[in-house]
Amino acid sequence: PPPYFFFIYTATTFIYIFSDHDALEIYTDSVHSVAFSPGGKMIVSGSADETIRLWKIDNKGNFKLYKTLQGHNQSINSVAFSPEGTILISGSTDMTISLWDTEGNLIGQPLQGHKESILSVAFSPDGETIVTGSEDSKLGLWDIKGNFIGQPLRGHEGIVYSAAFSPNGEIIASGGAKGRLCFLDTKGNLIGKPLQSHQRDNKYYSINSVAFSPDGKILASGDEDGTVCLWDVQKKSLIHNQIWCKDNTVNCVTFSPDGKTIACALSDKTIRVWYFEVQLWYLESQLPKYEIKNWSGHNDEVNSIVFSPDGQMAVSGSLDGTLRLWDIKGTPIMQQPWCGHEGKEVSCVAFSPDGKVLVSSSIDGTIRLWRVGWQAWLKVCCDRLAYLALKEPDKFISEDQNCEICARYGIWSQTDYVEI
Repeated sequence: PPPYFFFIYTATTFIYIFSDHDALEIYTDSVHSVAFSPGGKMIVSGSADETIRLWKIDNKGNFKLYKTLQGHNQSINSVAFSPEGTILISGSTDMTISLWDTEGNLIGQPLQGHKESILSVAFSPDGETIVTGSEDSKLGLWDIKGNFIGQPLRGHEGIVYSAAFSPNGEIIASGGAKGRLCFLDTKGNLIGKPLQSHQRDNKYYSINSVAFSPDGKILASGDEDGTVCLWDVQKKSLIHNQIWCKDNTVNCVTFSPDGKTIACALSDKTIRVWYFEVQLWYLESQLPKYEIKNWSGHNDEVNSIVFSPDGQMAVSGSLDGTLRLWDIKGTPIMQQPWCGHEGKEVSCVAFSPDGKVLVSSSIDGTIRLWRVGWQAWLKVCCDRLAYLALKEPDKFISEDQNCEICARYGIWSQTDYVEI
């Protein structure tokens, strides 16, 4: 039965495995957001078709639809799991936020307070607080019971595009229209005055993405004009800005797990990466020494970039409908990109907590799973193949012999990354 696997023996006895394109399920509209549970056993996805879907992953790595959640009456723009993995949150164009348990039951009533679409939702590291960003220029802070904490933050002058908790959960940073950057505490109080990002041609450009360093000391922000700014979180001051190029846009900015690398997804089809000699820190207005590299390979705007949990790889998603997997030095791990989304924009990408599986969502109405690494493929062979034809097409080997056969004949390439 599908997915189909093909074994090719080469002169060097490496085994390469390919499968047909295997989407979890096709929605009736674009899929905007997708996320793994902290334990890696569930996936949640949100779509413009007004539904949220929960997928379960069994011990053999098989994926299946578990629940379809209905309650919103417009597009789902953002979904997330709580840190303990027992609660889901969804934000919608219908101006509401909903909390769900992992059985698909709505917890309480939808949260109301915003007057425009909800663009982003996030849990605090302890799972007790929720932050929401909206097109109404307000940032919402809620407790886990759905009560507003303080009053909606009014420090922004337009759409709030991105919001994030610091790693210790004590500070929230948000970026929005007109280059406005705000910090607030967990009681909903603005910390200091709203900040402005880099100004060019007497104009402030929207901040599309914000990210804290792993130690929480630095905040990176990416602007509509192609500028990346680094901010001292304690002093609430600008450390450094780097203009990539005129008429370019930073769509996403992220830190590697060790804090030594910053990657930015850009509208000029590239990913720009800062490599620091040591973990990024701020001392007497001086940054550690760094170098900048340009990762190229996409044929259209890059809108997402995510590091693997071990920091050894990164995956990017593009408007060209493809994903690319990179090693930490920026070398493509595969010569050809993953093309399962049929040329339609990849809206979101995420690694599983163990880094062995990738999930991607697209405006083509699908989410797709991709296995990463030769060990994952070996497990697929052991767990999912009922029979294996080896060398002699008419000779089949039973499933319980797979491990022995793979060990005997399979010298696996550690750079095989294949879609499932």
